[in-house]
Amino acid sequence: MYKILEKTQFSEKVFKFRIEAPQMAKHAHAGQFLMVRANECGERVPFTFADWNPEEGWVEFIFMVIGKTTRMLSTYEVGDFLQDVTGPLGEPTEMGEGKWAVIGGGVGLAFPVARQLVAAGREVHAIMGARTKELLLLEDQFRSILDDDHIHITTDDGSLGEKGVVTAPLERLLQDKQVDRVFCVGPV
Repeated sequence: MYKILEKTQFSEKVFKFRIEAPQMAKHAHAGQFLMVRANECGERVPFTFADWNPEEGWVEFIFMVIGKTTRMLSTYEVGDFLQDVTGPLGEPTEMGEGKWAVIGGGVGLAFPVARQLVAAGREVHAIMGARTKELLLLEDQFRSILDDDHIHITTDDGSLGEKGVVTAPLERLLQDKQVDRVFCVGPV
């Protein structure tokens, strides 16, 4: 059983859970995921690690309410327990040399990848997109590791940052040769 330590609601349908998982936190790497089963009758659902802390023994994942299982998860509260959590699964993201752009939108933002690249001494630009400013996630986390001129925000309605999609800032960064490697979360 895995205890929910924190529950954050970003919007009507987007949530973040921080769960107690000391062994998982010790072995997690950027790009890996976990499988969650809410209760003994539930299905197993994969989620990408949003963050983790090996010293404090927790991991975080973000989910959007789409189907039966995520709807059920959204009703869980701090202090409740998840039946099963398995991970870390998958291969860690390969961190090569060079200057990077890390791109994502909606619930698919690659903060762990950006944090690991910064820790390795790489130059990183984060390009974050959302439909509206209210739906933009993890801005504070990215700002804690990157300078303002390395954060590029787009919103479909122009309510924050540049109006449009994440490919516009990427195109400019590539043309100006400010990045030579790109890590994308979501539809490339």
